[in-house]
Amino acid sequence: MKNYIDLLKIFGIKFYFPNFVTNETQHIQEYATANKPSNSKISINQNKKIAKNFVDKVQNYSLNKKIISKNLEQLDSETNDLINLIRNQILNINSLEKLKQYVLDFQYCKLKFFAKNTVFSDGNAQNPKIMVIGEAPGEKEDLQGKPFCGRSGILLDKILLAINLSRDTNSYITNTVFWRPPANRRPTQTEIEICKPIVEKHIAIIKPNFILLTGNTAIKSLLSSDVQISNFQGKIMSYNNMYLENSINLSAIFHPSYLLRQASKKKETWKSLLQIQKFL
Repeated sequence: MKNYIDLLKIFGIKFYFPNFVTNETQHIQEYATANKPSNSKISINQNKKIAKNFVDKVQNYSLNKKIISKNLEQLDSETNDLINLIRNQILNINSLEKLKQYVLDFQYCKLKFFAKNTVFSDGNAQNPKIMVIGEAPGEKEDLQGKPFCGRSGILLDKILLAINLSRDTNSYITNTVFWRPPANRRPTQTEIEICKPIVEKHIAIIKPNFILLTGNTAIKSLLSSDVQISNFQGKIMSYNNMYLENSINLSAIFHPSYLLRQASKKKETWKSLLQIQKFL
């Protein structure tokens, strides 16, 4: 394994990674492990080929400090053209199966280059009472290809159960982006905007009775707002997009992973859930 990691570093990883990966070695190791040939006695040329393939992916990612910044950046004309292209491509998609296949084939979001799996959705897609939209897949979600796994998923299930909902019977769950960002960083504004047309189409196909956003990234995606969730949680608003025929009630709560770190916020979230329950 050491040969892979050393070669990946030699081939320029340190030049491309510092602006957007906080745990460089982890991602080099993950890639080397996933792409290690079955024959342990491989040539130096095979090592180089693996390393070069990875570096090519990083080069093509072409992210810079401005894009990675937590602040909203001005989308350039090329990105806006891409977003319009995506909107045109999905305009006539009217089934969940076709939309999922479109996401599986999607090549416009560079997050896909680093993810192990596409994380599309989970839950009951047949007339759900609520559609939960989270932020981005984490490590466990990436491994399982399923949103809200692990401790945050267990807490989300408890949150739903508290207002007589279940992901198996009357809830549907997805995210604002469909691939895990490197090192679990937040998705950039560009990544959010590129996936946004798909999220909007996703909502239009599912037609939930209610939309529940979890976390600031989900608010930023659907509402194009940088408002903090602490100022929005529990408030009910009417949501619409270009694919919907009728508006849908929407609200937001803290992300379950945040509640696991800040247990003091659970009481505030519970009050919000009681308010949301009135609209279900």
